Amino acid sequence: GCAAVDDDFGVSAYPTYCLIAPDNTMYNQDIWPISNMNTYVQAFPSGNVINPASCAVSINEQGVASFTEVFPQPSTGVVTLNVDSRVSGTLTVEVFDILGQRVSAYSLNGNSGANTHTLDLSDLTDGQYVLKLNMNDRATDARRIVIAR
Repeated sequence: GCAAVDDDFGVSAYPTYCLIAPDNTMYNQDIWPISNMNTYVQAFPSGNVINPASCAVSINEQGVASFTEVFPQPSTGVVTLNVDSRVSGTLTVEVFDILGQRVSAYSLNGNSGANTHTLDLSDLTDGQYVLKLNMNDRATDARRIVIAR
């Protein structure tokens, strides 16, 4: 943790990156600013075998339920939802128009595993909509649909 690094290695500048050697000695106490990967790599000892490579990183929370398929696309008004759920509970599907206004909502039974539900959206006008899936009052997924007759 931060306090342990402060106490053990005397880091006193923030924000900072530091480089601690395998033998737990401080090699470089303040690597800042870091404008690119090369700035960081240059802080390593000469003769190192560092081969920097860029990679994409993201945080993706595992939802308790998600759409596996929404069809047909485009729809004439009736859509089939295939939903995978990690738990049993109440599924709520909210329908939003292109302006972000909620135009309808449906409460469905969700069992653990694969679920198939059919929604009749034929009362909606042609256009694009977003289906927002909630499980036990928690948002878990969203899909865009098109209604065209």
